[in-house]
Amino acid sequence: FKVSYAEAPEPPKTPIKVNLVAKRGILMVDLDKLAECESGFRPNIKVLDTNGYFAYGLYQFQLITFLEQGIKYGMLSPNTTLDEARISILNPDLQTALVSMMLENPSNNRHWANCIKKQYVDK
Repeated sequence: FKVSYAEAPEPPKTPIKVNLVAKRGILMVDLDKLAECESGFRPNIKVLDTNGYFAYGLYQFQLITFLEQGIKYGMLSPNTTLDEARISILNPDLQTALVSMMLENPSNNRHWANCIKKQYVDK
């Protein structure tokens, strides 16, 4: 299963809106704004990141991060294979649930540092 940026299905005509807010210490991260910044609300997007790895979906997870964090937070089975993770990574509901759990730990903001900073600079 491979999805490239050029092969990704057309984004939905109506953006997927995420109405969750994750608590991060004193900061609140608006997941709508995070998804908009990361992917433009395109759940099937695949983009080559600056580190040479692909990032996928609404919140632009890299595969190994998605797999490790999904297992850590109980969203994926410890037996999940890379092939299974390549399919699951494009599930916007799963990504949203995982992001909201991850952002409960302030050290995880590094995964979305630029877009999180942008939320507070653009106010």
